[in-house]
Amino acid sequence: DQSGGQYLQTYIPAHGTIITNSVISPQANIYSAFEQMGQPRPTPQELRRMIPRMNRWSDIVWFLWAKKTGQFADDLRYIVKDNIVNKPTRSVIDQVFGIPPNTLELKWPGRTFDVRNSDQGKALLGSPLGSGIAWVLADNKKVLGNRSVKITIFTGEPKGKDTKYFAIFELVRV
Repeated sequence: DQSGGQYLQTYIPAHGTIITNSVISPQANIYSAFEQMGQPRPTPQELRRMIPRMNRWSDIVWFLWAKKTGQFADDLRYIVKDNIVNKPTRSVIDQVFGIPPNTLELKWPGRTFDVRNSDQGKALLGSPLGSGIAWVLADNKKVLGNRSVKITIFTGEPKGKDTKYFAIFELVRV
């Protein structure tokens, strides 16, 4: 399509894992293009005409996962967010740790938050990148059953604002 949206994932069915490498929604890309041209954002009606019908990350990632795994789609156990660059999500991570922006230094194995008993876990699941995972679970409950989420956060080599943030969302059967 011409929306410029880009969802790049690596699927590893044998390990029940999806690794998300890049997430640029069609909406975000179109808004960015309009801003760069100095034009106002398109109206919701105009935007609907510019983007494909299936445009949410959660819908696309599940469609491809189910296509690759068939009857074993319920084996999904992990969704890994590789190199989080989304500023609102990084901000939520920094707030969860109570630190100034872009100063997190937390090598593997990082720190894990369980959304069942942690406000920090709930905040991470409610972040822009985490909410897509919540949608995967909600929209596909018939296949996946009841799941909760444990979220592990860690970083790569410290490089200030260029430090890579990572998140592993473990989809736990309950």
